[in-house]
Amino acid sequence: MAKARRVWLIYRTFWTSPAPLTRRLLVYKAAVRTALLSGLDAQVLARVYVDRLESWEMSRLRALLRGGARGQDNARVREYCRVASVASTLRKRRFAWLQSIMKNPGHHVALLSAMTGELDDKHCQLNNGHIALSANPWLRQFGKDVEAAASLDTVLARTWRSSGWRGLPSSYAFSAINSARLLVYDSGGLFTRHRLDLRVCARADEKGEPCGAMCHEAAGLAIQCLLKHRCRYSTFKMVVANQCPCCFAAFSTRRHARIHVDRRWNDVCTKGARFKGPVIIPDLSCPFCAQELCSLMRLYQHMKNECHCNSLVPRADGDVTVPAAPSGSPFGRWTLGRRRRLLQAWRQRFALRRRKASKMASKKK
Repeated sequence: MAKARRVWLIYRTFWTSPAPLTRRLLVYKAAVRTALLSGLDAQVLARVYVDRLESWEMSRLRALLRGGARGQDNARVREYCRVASVASTLRKRRFAWLQSIMKNPGHHVALLSAMTGELDDKHCQLNNGHIALSANPWLRQFGKDVEAAASLDTVLARTWRSSGWRGLPSSYAFSAINSARLLVYDSGGLFTRHRLDLRVCARADEKGEPCGAMCHEAAGLAIQCLLKHRCRYSTFKMVVANQCPCCFAAFSTRRHARIHVDRRWNDVCTKGARFKGPVIIPDLSCPFCAQELCSLMRLYQHMKNECHCNSLVPRADGDVTVPAAPSGSPFGRWTLGRRRRLLQAWRQRFALRRRKASKMASKKK
């Protein structure tokens, strides 16, 4: 993981450049992911280490999408980027390696004897051709890979149940199956320690019928209302300053504070502000009843008590209508102004490099 992080930092200017997403994903797979998974085919990794690799890669994939994957689950993001999970990628590589071994078992006698050889009577590796429970962890890991492939092919499953490990060299179904079928986008129960917070959108669509879309957390519900129904909940109006009205965390701008409120997990702030700073005092008038207050804390107390906003749960009353966004991919598109600003910054950066290079050349002369 340290090597992959080092490679990621080497290309840090490329990730923020105006290059298309396909090119950024191509460079990520060729450089960063190769360094991340290098040498892990022959390792027996615990589930906690696989989860760390999955979590690190998911954070980088979401960074490549530049906020476009907000509100989407990990499997949907991986499918959009066409990047399989770390566990399935390692399983696919191990299975392809085992296929090459079983095609010519005579060329790999030392490896097979080290894995399936009998050391003593207490530690048995094979029991009538099947992998024993007391076998070494490498052999048991190969057995799980074969079981995963057997779930995709009935002939291989019949061979694996009848002959076990010893029937693999002579099995045509084992050598003919494509190892790429083992690749999946789901990480296999990652982050199961969190509770699944599903929320249903109760807004009416164009036909007047309830939407009924299932959303993950409050952030997914807010994005559903913003992108499809072109409106925000009243929680958008409660954030009147660059501060969260629940945990009182100060952010750099009011926009970041509203994003923090949308990301609340089960109506609880998961973490504080990333950028601490002074609170910018806005107009101290209630956005619901337009009453003037003397301080920001009195305004928060007034909204919670008199306006019945006891928590930041999305409410249907007092919604804010927003203008329609341009149609595009499900992850959104950059605005024209942002593209222009990024292109201008990219040109200025390269112009500065040319000036430095010309100065160095003139000094050498």
